[in-house]
Amino acid sequence: MNIDNVVKKLNLKFRKIEGKDLIIAITTDKDKNILMTAFMDKEALKKTLETGYMHYYSTSRERL
Repeated sequence: MNIDNVVKKLNLKFRKIEGKDLIIAITTDKDKNILMTAFMDKEALKKTLETGYMHYYSTSRERL
């Protein structure tokens, strides 16, 4: 899977946050209640799409 093609197809806009290209991911339940918000980098997005499990980027730890 080419993550850059996915980003382009979904029209995702990564922004520099703390020096890293990130997007904000909002996790909701089936009733659309917000459970959490977190950052994702391209690696986290790719792992999420590959595994079906959410992966996030930690700005404090500077890693997934």
